[in-house]
Amino acid sequence: MSRFWRILVVILVVAFGVRVSYVAIAKRGPCPIKVAGKVVGSYPSACTVGDQIFYNAEANTIAHGHGFTEPLWSVTHPGQPAPPAADHPPLTVVVLAGVNWLVEHPPLSAVAGDRFDTNVREDRYAMVLFGTLLVFLVGLLGRRVGRTVPGVNGDVAGLIAAGIVALTPNVWVNDGLVMSETLTSLAVVGAILLAFALWDRPTLWRALALGACCGLVSMGRAELILFVPLLGLVVAFTAAATWGDRTAFAFAVVIAAAIVVAPWAGYNLHRFEVSTFVSTARPCSSLPRRDAESTYTLEVAWYVSGSEATASAPTINTPQATAIAFQRKRHMPRSSSRSCWARRFSDCSTSAIRSDLRSGLGARRARRRGPAGDSVSCRLFP
Repeated sequence: MSRFWRILVVILVVAFGVRVSYVAIAKRGPCPIKVAGKVVGSYPSACTVGDQIFYNAEANTIAHGHGFTEPLWSVTHPGQPAPPAADHPPLTVVVLAGVNWLVEHPPLSAVAGDRFDTNVREDRYAMVLFGTLLVFLVGLLGRRVGRTVPGVNGDVAGLIAAGIVALTPNVWVNDGLVMSETLTSLAVVGAILLAFALWDRPTLWRALALGACCGLVSMGRAELILFVPLLGLVVAFTAAATWGDRTAFAFAVVIAAAIVVAPWAGYNLHRFEVSTFVSTARPCSSLPRRDAESTYTLEVAWYVSGSEATASAPTINTPQATAIAFQRKRHMPRSSSRSCWARRFSDCSTSAIRSDLRSGLGARRARRRGPAGDSVSCRLFP
């Protein structure tokens, strides 16, 4: 084993230790689950907030065989069929669904899991593994980039890059969250490595691999579909080959990306009434002005997140209980793709809502601070 690989292994061990320590200490939990002021249980990890609720709950929904549907519907609407969900691209929830299925079945079920089958702790430690793998790929990428710079030792550049990613808090803090950043970063670095591979030795198979990875990146973050034209096609058309080969590489990139993205986009177009390709996520405040005269209703939700639910919260009668209450009042089609996830709700400012309505700017979000210091959001829907 060369000196580069020996040092890189040490860096990976340190990176893994930093991430495990962060999850074990800063995210140790437990998270109490309360209904009407009474603690009904807990799960052994820090409470999830914001988009983490969706990623974790949706992964559990898929692991339990219910597909890409609203993950908390059985809690909020007992006995009703869950509507489809595509709040975020599928990469993260699909990977975590595999993790959650494994920890709920032997042999891992003997040492993992919790009473409510939330699998939050297990998802966080899975992100630790993916974050450590990211450090490894960044090391390889740094070495490849360093070799293109005259006077720079590629091995040293790679080790420095890996060391920075291993120890930078802004990187490893994401590995303690049940979010898309870690897996998307893995796909991004993988796509860049494949771009260099195509540039170094252009072949059709490498072009296909690059296109597929660019498509995979967009399955982590929808806006990163731009990797196809801005990375895949640029590298294909600048590779050291004839124009005929370059054109073939470009077609291969596009076709491979389409093969990855098209099944998900087609699935969404089939199940939603409003045209939806990769994700339904959009800011509620970005609705067009023509909606300003529509009728708006208010949606308020209380999530577990360590916060106490209101007395009107329904009793939990399902093991899938990452949410306490989800009180909806939305006059919208069942399969509409326009949905917004709240972060931490307790109550809303009526005056702020009325002010937003009078402003005539369409659907708006009003914010203020709740009594416990939580961020309170009021969202309006046409």
